[in-house]
Amino acid sequence: MYQDRQVLRTDPKIAAAILQRDQRHRLGGALAEDAIGYVHDRMVREKRKRRNDGRHTIVTMERVTGIGGVFFRAHDPAALKEWYAKHLGVGPASPDNPHEPWEQGAGPTVFEPFPANTKYFDRESQQWMINFRVGDLDAMVTQLRDGGIEVTVAPEESYGRFARLHDPEGNPIELWQPL
Repeated sequence: MYQDRQVLRTDPKIAAAILQRDQRHRLGGALAEDAIGYVHDRMVREKRKRRNDGRHTIVTMERVTGIGGVFFRAHDPAALKEWYAKHLGVGPASPDNPHEPWEQGAGPTVFEPFPANTKYFDRESQQWMINFRVGDLDAMVTQLRDGGIEVTVAPEESYGRFARLHDPEGNPIELWQPL
């Protein structure tokens, strides 16, 4: 642990000077690395607020840890829930407990509002679109097509491969295999 953590928390300029001193003289080796990581993590997760005396105070910002659920309206919720479970594997984690939530795999999640006039969601009245990560896009597309579902595969992008389909109520679904 770095001895001057209180200084690191309250004055980034002093923290930087301490880090430079430790790096320049190779004193404390691991201490300097620990402090660099600590300052970097704090700067990424926090914002600085100027106090009346001109010094900075770091104010911690609480962040969400992930998406806890996706909720939307459906004409036939039971049938749509069954369709998602059958074709995409999204549903109860256990057949013994239908109220147990689905466990998704760890990975990147894009949160991106689109302009109101976007054509990306197919129809103008569509307010949202879900994008599911997949491990093997080709296998998933084959599985869906074998189930009688029309799937369109897009050309590969620099950040992954995509396919598009629609659920029985016409909601667009995008599948993404990150590169």
